[in-house]
Amino acid sequence: MNIENDPLISRQKQDKIFRRRLISLLFLLTIILSIYYFWTFLIIKNYQLQNRYMLFVRRWPPTVCYHPESCIKEKNNFDQWVIHGLWPENSDNTYDSFCTKEKLDLNNLTPIKDRLKKIWPNLLARKTPESLWIHEWDKHGTCTQMHQLDYFNKTLNLYYEYNVDQSLRNANIIPNESHQYSHEQFKKALLLANSNLTMDNYVLNCKRIDSNYYIDEIWLCVSYEHPDLLLNHCTVESTCPEKFYYTGFQQ
Repeated sequence: MNIENDPLISRQKQDKIFRRRLISLLFLLTIILSIYYFWTFLIIKNYQLQNRYMLFVRRWPPTVCYHPESCIKEKNNFDQWVIHGLWPENSDNTYDSFCTKEKLDLNNLTPIKDRLKKIWPNLLARKTPESLWIHEWDKHGTCTQMHQLDYFNKTLNLYYEYNVDQSLRNANIIPNESHQYSHEQFKKALLLANSNLTMDNYVLNCKRIDSNYYIDEIWLCVSYEHPDLLLNHCTVESTCPEKFYYTGFQQ
């Protein structure tokens, strides 16, 4: 019997050839899809970088602690604008958070820990100072592509470079229980102290307490890639009305 003419063997050969071709096709398809997804990832990443900036957030302790029982006993030691955080923001007003599982090593902050305690305090009762830094790193710092010390150092540098307390005092804007300030007054005071700023670089945020609005936070928009060098236009909206209170600590 001629084996080559055996229909069964011929069919097996055809099946084997078909399987090889199918495997080759699937392999080629896998490569094509991998290249497609890789370039799609790069395009999206580039778009995100071009449409992303940072919010340097400062908060006003007397508003945060308007109800004193919610804050630490030493709150009155922080009668100045303090740091809340440095937050990546997208131009469509969305943001990423908890981007990696990298945990904050507090030993990395040893060189700047004393300064952090003074101007980046945790005001909430029954919380340690470190718990705020850990939270800010976990939620926001992991999305900045910065090393840990660099993230906190650059935030401190922004605080010193754009001195909100001095800017407001120079414009005679001081805490007052019975007088409301306007949105325009606040922004003009901030701009006068820094000639490179525009109205679009700052966002004022207020908290509503007992039917009144109180200034709570000031957000400065800076570059995502160079937060200590370049400013950015803000896309988020202010939560303050035209006029609001700038209060001191409640007795």
